[in-house]
Amino acid sequence: MKFGWLDSLGAPLPLSYDAWSVFLSIATACLAGFVSLRSIERMRAAKVGPVRRAWSFAGILTLASGIWAMHFTGMLAVRLPVAVAYDATGTLLSMLPAFVGCALGLAVYVNDETDARRRVAAVVLLALGIGGMHFGGLAAVRTTAEMRFQPTLLGLSLVGTVALAWVALRCFDGFGRGESRSYTRLAGIAIGLAISCIHYGAMAAIRFYPGSLSVPPTSTIGPVVIGLLLNTLVGFILLVMLIGTAASRARASARHEAEKFRSLLELAPDGIFVCSSDGMIELANSRAETILGYAPGELLGVSIDEVIPRELRRVHPRLSVAIDGRELAEESTTSSELEIVGKAGQTLPVEISVSRAEVDARAVVMCIIRDVVEQRAREHENRQLAAVVIQTTDAVALMDPDGQMMYVNPAFQRLSGYSNEEAVGQLPDTLQLRDDDDTTAEIWRTLRRGDEWSGPFEFMRKDGAPYPADVSIAPIRDSAGEVTGFVEVRRDRIEEARLNDQLLESQKLEAVGQLAAGIAHEINTPIQFVGDNLRFLGDGMTDLAGVVAQFRGLLRAAGAGELTDAQVAAVADAVEQADLDYLLEEMPTAIAQSLEGADRVAKIVRAMKDYAHPSNEHTAIDVNAAIESTLTVARNEWKYVADVETAFDPDLPAVTCSPGQFNQVMVNMLVNAAHAIEAVVGDGSGGKGQITIGTRSLGDAVEISISDTGCGMSPEVQGRVFEPFFTTKDVGRGTGQGLSIAHSVIVKNHGGSLRVASSPGVGTTFTIQLPLLTGGEEVAA
Repeated sequence: MKFGWLDSLGAPLPLSYDAWSVFLSIATACLAGFVSLRSIERMRAAKVGPVRRAWSFAGILTLASGIWAMHFTGMLAVRLPVAVAYDATGTLLSMLPAFVGCALGLAVYVNDETDARRRVAAVVLLALGIGGMHFGGLAAVRTTAEMRFQPTLLGLSLVGTVALAWVALRCFDGFGRGESRSYTRLAGIAIGLAISCIHYGAMAAIRFYPGSLSVPPTSTIGPVVIGLLLNTLVGFILLVMLIGTAASRARASARHEAEKFRSLLELAPDGIFVCSSDGMIELANSRAETILGYAPGELLGVSIDEVIPRELRRVHPRLSVAIDGRELAEESTTSSELEIVGKAGQTLPVEISVSRAEVDARAVVMCIIRDVVEQRAREHENRQLAAVVIQTTDAVALMDPDGQMMYVNPAFQRLSGYSNEEAVGQLPDTLQLRDDDDTTAEIWRTLRRGDEWSGPFEFMRKDGAPYPADVSIAPIRDSAGEVTGFVEVRRDRIEEARLNDQLLESQKLEAVGQLAAGIAHEINTPIQFVGDNLRFLGDGMTDLAGVVAQFRGLLRAAGAGELTDAQVAAVADAVEQADLDYLLEEMPTAIAQSLEGADRVAKIVRAMKDYAHPSNEHTAIDVNAAIESTLTVARNEWKYVADVETAFDPDLPAVTCSPGQFNQVMVNMLVNAAHAIEAVVGDGSGGKGQITIGTRSLGDAVEISISDTGCGMSPEVQGRVFEPFFTTKDVGRGTGQGLSIAHSVIVKNHGGSLRVASSPGVGTTFTIQLPLLTGGEEVAA
């Protein structure tokens, strides 16, 4: 091999290429690159050592053969005006650099973790192998012309080969390690171009000059033989590709079947695990891991003796036979209930089914476990739900997707008069669509959207009597979200009103009971000092009676003219003993205090009478007087923590309402205000809060405001303050019914309004508005 183009050699021989052969040479290189990279993919996916080595050797041999075939196909494409042949030994030996370079390069590259340094080393080794093969092939050329090489172009062709090989391997690694077939094809094309680059780059660096050399006829290979060799190598490459494609499809099919089996295994509602013949768990679904308390994948490799110890499975001999590998006498599957052991060592009652089978010529044991505790809990929950539906006082009807009733509970039967047998298969009144019934049409539109409808509705009993009810109809959905039916709940408004009155009365009685101790204390104080004063007056009257008796004796003696100094001294002694001046001074005060105490007791009794008014009938009342009575009754609830200030409108007109219900609302408001202030001031020893109650006329209504300086409420609490059973108080201090009932009394029973305004840390104001007296009623004091 000689370097340097020399003008002294004369004009170079004309050089041309057969276009088809050039294309065929590049296509052969690209095909070899793609097949070799696919071989690497299969080698990496293989788990067995011999299989990995076989695919690795196939990739090396395919790439080396492709390099050799590309070179000599490219040489056959050369058209020179002189004869060209190839040295047989050199031609065969030129394969060696390609094979060694590919073997070393791929050995470095095909590790499961390829980093940048390994990739660089692999690229350099591949480039050296490709370059060695090409220059070895050129050295085997025998022709009468003299070949001269330009070094710079040779170097550039080698650099181009390195760059393209780097792009190929980076592309193959950088996009999912060949997981995408399109990127594998792209990397294969880059490998083919790298092989072609050094060949055609080297050919661009060659000039052929006329010479007198002859081609030895006995040691050269002609184009026909080269063509046969090339066809053989290309056939080999195609064969590897076909085998790889078949293997890839088989592997994909096996992977698909495995994934499908795994998916079916995960869909099973029961726990499933499979043990090998040595008792080690080698497959388990997530349900089995959940039941046993293992993390995902943690159950694999665990011995079945840890899950079902021998001492536990001895309780069921047939189960022990199935697990331990002995033949079953009658069947290959046995099931029973027993306790197994979870990861934490806890015993778990389950229903278990065990089967033995032959898989790939080896025995395996499959265990299916069902959590009996969870199953029984679900059954218990279902029984409870059924009991709720049966025992609820609301009428419940279950319907199919067409609206036909499938079941009605006893309350529905009592309310409508229809038995379950008569109702099943019928459309309820709410869903019997009629041309003039806009409400029923709206119900159907709402339900078809998948929403819930609720509102009042007028029904007919079986005997033809109408009854009003509040109705709620909601769709029933399965686990996939599909509507499988509807549930209708009816609440009898007449019965609800009766129950509401009972609740109101019971709440009032409860409030009376809560106030009883405070009222007793309020009455006890004046009664005590009235009793003390009466005892003082009794003792004083005894002393006065003695003094009066002495004075009467003195008068008789004076009238008879028998008055003596001793009698006068006795009278003076009696006056002194009785302390007459003290009695004459204190007895009027005691009498006045006793009268005041009696008036106080009478006022409390009158207030209690007003509060516990036995009638809920609406009548005209003096709102100011009613609030005064309430303040008296509830005084013990607020007097320790708050001072009460009133700002009553003296010209406030009478209001038509239920006195008992109004008094109950005012007590609830006062008690809530006192509790809110107590949350801030404690027992009041460090200072009290303030409760302000005001009234005023709004023309067509009367407004009552109750303000406190308590803890206040957040916006979230204000939004729920009138909900039944909602309370922020500690257990035992409130049921959450007081404000709910107050709202019901003011809004529903009296047509008024009840609003709340509050700020945390500042206080709360409740504002009540009631319509005015319509005229003519007698005011209830």
